[in-house]
Amino acid sequence: MLPHFRHILFATDLSDVCRHAMGYAFSLAQAYSARLTVLHALPDFAAELSQRAALDPASLIGPGGSLSMPGSLDWLDKEQRAAAAEVEAQLRRLCQEMLAETAPDLAQRLDLLVAPGEPVEAILDAAHDGGFDCIVVGSHGQGMVSRLLVGSVAEGVVRGSRIPVLVTPVHDEEDG
Repeated sequence: MLPHFRHILFATDLSDVCRHAMGYAFSLAQAYSARLTVLHALPDFAAELSQRAALDPASLIGPGGSLSMPGSLDWLDKEQRAAAAEVEAQLRRLCQEMLAETAPDLAQRLDLLVAPGEPVEAILDAAHDGGFDCIVVGSHGQGMVSRLLVGSVAEGVVRGSRIPVLVTPVHDEEDG
């Protein structure tokens, strides 16, 4: 039996070069009349702050130069919500542009998701908890040294996924 994709997850870092990969996600969703969820993983500010605080107590200084005690992290929640709203607005604009160029009827089957956490974990958690049939990610084509130092989101998703992953090569204009 041939596979049929009903719900596709596209993960983006919102970089300009990811529009290429997004085209594949939209095309695949259009071809299968599938739902498409566009995901961006947003760093969890509280987790980052706690990691930094363990290394540098000065990172606990909040806005205005005052020491932020663990019970008074309202400013951090506010920043997280504001960042998530801005990312969602960027996703919405990007999707509207892509819809206008490619598949206007896909708008009824399009969802946006901003998930907190490290990209690989956020993508895999969303994919496995959301009933997706396929993940589409772009790969910036980093070399071996860069992968060893930084890691590759696409590689991490491929290694950890239980569903098919379409990895599209994405290159800067300079790469040709």
